[in-house]
Amino acid sequence: MDDLRDLLKNRNLDVTQCVKSTDEMMQQVAIEVFKGTHIDQIQVALISSVMNIADIYKAKNFSILLLKSALAQLESEAFTESGKKLH
Repeated sequence: MDDLRDLLKNRNLDVTQCVKSTDEMMQQVAIEVFKGTHIDQIQVALISSVMNIADIYKAKNFSILLLKSALAQLESEAFTESGKKLH
């Protein structure tokens, strides 16, 4: 996680643009949900989008760290919900 934080700091990202992009993406996701699209299809599409953007902008390492961080968070929540302990 520290690597991702350092990378985010060093990327000199425009926070306003990141928020705007995220808002636009979430609006598209909401539209698909309201259309009745299956949530698994939406998740696959979002991951595919991350991979495409990583390729276009030559930012594969950044995307890998971002996805690893997201996966770690999801796994952490799964352990919390099930009552299992992390070792």
